[in-house]
Amino acid sequence: MDDFKLLGLVNESDLFQICMGKHSATGKLYALKAWGKQNNATAKTTRLVMQEHKLATKLVDDSKFIPSMICALETDAYLVHVFDTEVAMDLHTCMADYGPFDEATALFYAASLFLCIEHLHAHDIAYRHISPEAIVLRPDGYCMLMDLRFAAEIEGNAKLTDVCGACPYLAPEQVSGAGHDAAVDYWALGVLIYEMLTEKTPWATGVAAQDSEEMIYSKIASHYVGSIHYPEVFSLELVGILDHLLEPNFKRRISSSKDFIENAWLQVVDWKQLKECAVSAPHAPECCSRFD
Repeated sequence: MDDFKLLGLVNESDLFQICMGKHSATGKLYALKAWGKQNNATAKTTRLVMQEHKLATKLVDDSKFIPSMICALETDAYLVHVFDTEVAMDLHTCMADYGPFDEATALFYAASLFLCIEHLHAHDIAYRHISPEAIVLRPDGYCMLMDLRFAAEIEGNAKLTDVCGACPYLAPEQVSGAGHDAAVDYWALGVLIYEMLTEKTPWATGVAAQDSEEMIYSKIASHYVGSIHYPEVFSLELVGILDHLLEPNFKRRISSSKDFIENAWLQVVDWKQLKECAVSAPHAPECCSRFD
């Protein structure tokens, strides 16, 4: 760690911190993900760290949306994963500072995040942790996923049965324990789109007693298409994709790249330009100036 000068904290969870660091010899910037050893002393958290390390080393192909881990370092207090990328802020911070987003802004982030999900699904990996806190933004404003602790490989038609991720983003099949696959990521994307536009999830009321985890699980389990009262400002195309993403029956839910890309709400997206990161991001100036 003596080779890096720390520039600032950009993301934090109960288990780790993501900081930007400048390599002393080259001046190159890297994202440093530091797991506190004291916070990760249990068998469960150790397993999560090892699971993420395994997946991060597997995803070594050149992706703009899932950064490559180039090495791991260790100090007395931390295990540090070094990623060959730059991070400006997390989406939660962006939403808090500039939200609620208009439809065009939410569409950009949804499309950018889809490219992250698509890359993982192509490697037979379900992400299972979509939430504003888990999504980070590069200096150019595009989404990346660096928190892979709940991601899991799916073999063939096998189902995953463990429950993990942020409560308001869990799909009905996760809540019920019936078994799930990568389709849960599309459900969570629908929840995120709604939250980016309204600053709350579809299940939140603002009343603490009604927003407990138990109540949220109940609302998710009893949800049906048409039960969400969308704001009148939502376009018909937006309502359409939300209904298809928040479809409780995963067999009828949007759950493939083709179905997502061909949805009417996304017809304005130039996917070739987006994949090349040639589309200007809504908050690129704010992201770019983060560590100037």
